[in-house]
Amino acid sequence: MIYDHRDKKGNIKLTIADSGRMEMTPDKLNLLFTLYHGHNYIEKTDQRNYRVTRPFQRSSFRKEIIKFSLMDFKMSRTNEDLFKNNYSMLNLKQLRKAEDSLVERYRNERDGIPRSIINNFYFYNKIDSAQLAKYKLDTIESFDLLAGFTPSQKVEIIERALGKSRNLKNNIYYYKQNLESRSKLIYKHQAEWHRKFTLSVACFVLFFIGAPLGAIIRKGGLGLPVVISILFFVLFHIISITGEKSVKSGVIDANIGMWVAPVVLLPLGIFLTYKATTDSPLLDSESWTKFFHKLFKKRDKQ
Repeated sequence: MIYDHRDKKGNIKLTIADSGRMEMTPDKLNLLFTLYHGHNYIEKTDQRNYRVTRPFQRSSFRKEIIKFSLMDFKMSRTNEDLFKNNYSMLNLKQLRKAEDSLVERYRNERDGIPRSIINNFYFYNKIDSAQLAKYKLDTIESFDLLAGFTPSQKVEIIERALGKSRNLKNNIYYYKQNLESRSKLIYKHQAEWHRKFTLSVACFVLFFIGAPLGAIIRKGGLGLPVVISILFFVLFHIISITGEKSVKSGVIDANIGMWVAPVVLLPLGIFLTYKATTDSPLLDSESWTKFFHKLFKKRDKQ
């Protein structure tokens, strides 16, 4: 049972057969259905007054071949123009240029908010500061600003004031969301700029951690050094991801957040490299056993 929805008009075409065979064409571009002993049902909807007459067509066949094109499933390259301006696809020069443009646009948006509010809510422009200055703070609440207006006019003024306040609140919320999205985009550009360097430095840091471990750990073959190296790599990854997320959310400056992982593990790498060059039994279980044995002996004598 095959439903044909290519006309996008519902279940108006139906093919039923008692048996069939499905196969690909040699060029792999089409799918063939060879059907045997069936019927085609078509409900005509392209004629006038079809809702009244509802013409219906039925045809029978002993053998029918239906071809479906597979061109939509063909492997194709994504258009590079869709992603060429994404911050992760830019080089250092392009990132700096894009960041400068975003910062300038952010400042223009931020500086234009007060002017936009004043222009849209011009009532604040017309307040006479000299008139408000003569009222004291403790008496301003008792002063009736709506004196001299009829009750219906007072209701209209209050409703308009409430409407203005709601619009002002919505505008401020929109301005806040817009500035936050623009600032996050700036943070992403800054993080990506630093990532070009931190990834290279991370390779050296992890090398200075992993390579000395093979020389320091004298027992266990390849397995134990690899396991310990993976643990250090996981630690590095956690610190790196935490710092990157903090930078993109604006919690930490990019100069700190993107470099915190290499800076934290670099002293460890230098220490392990030094121990390896001096042939120190840092992770030798026998050395540690002797050390604690001597330590406990001294305490027992005391």
